[in-house]
Amino acid sequence: DQAKTPAERNKLMAENMAMMKVHMADMSAMMNEKPMAMTMPMAMTMPMTMDAAHMEKMGKHMAMMHQMMESLMLQQQMMMKSGK
Repeated sequence: DQAKTPAERNKLMAENMAMMKVHMADMSAMMNEKPMAMTMPMAMTMPMTMDAAHMEKMGKHMAMMHQMMESLMLQQQMMMKSGK
């Protein structure tokens, strides 16, 4: 399931980083408690022409992103509690 060439891998990395930045911006907006409309899952906004394999890949990716977000939130809560 991995990208074959370094170029493909770099492209995936860049896409992941871009997604992370978007998520981080969302997170900081939430941390500042600005009223923010809940963004629709990206899958909803994408054209519904993806095949099952791609959907599964996206699902795994979304699950991974979710886990990363949760651990980031926990880290931030810990930092806030310790008063650093």
